[in-house]
Amino acid sequence: MKKICRMGWLSVMLWLSMSYNAMADSEVVTQMTLTDNACDWYKQQDAALNQTWQRLLAAYAHEKIQQKRLRRAQRAWLRFRNAELALTVPTEHRKGSVVAMCRCMKAGRMTAERQSQLAALLAPEEGDVCSTAAVNSAATDEPAG
Repeated sequence: MKKICRMGWLSVMLWLSMSYNAMADSEVVTQMTLTDNACDWYKQQDAALNQTWQRLLAAYAHEKIQQKRLRRAQRAWLRFRNAELALTVPTEHRKGSVVAMCRCMKAGRMTAERQSQLAALLAPEEGDVCSTAAVNSAATDEPAG
């Protein structure tokens, strides 16, 4: 998991640096530009997550209990994401104008990771007998407790 996080962070930094290099020849790069680029990347990740979410809901269309579990898990992830951002992203009074960029970068990384987790439910690894993936799901009972 740490390796995935580092890879995600490196890809964000690479993307931002490429954006910076592409603009460096033609215009001055401001913090606002870097923030806009980071937030645009986050929006792309969020759109991919939403698309995967819709595909999962469709895959679980006839399995109402799994659909309920999926919604519960996603709500929990959203609460976690928001709490994690509050914990790890600096506050404006401490870091100034980079805060919005930092927030978009962290939210983008977390969203990309979540999208990958949800996508794995649509395409489980072959032979994964422990998966509750949409294509393999046959569970119909609610766990006790």
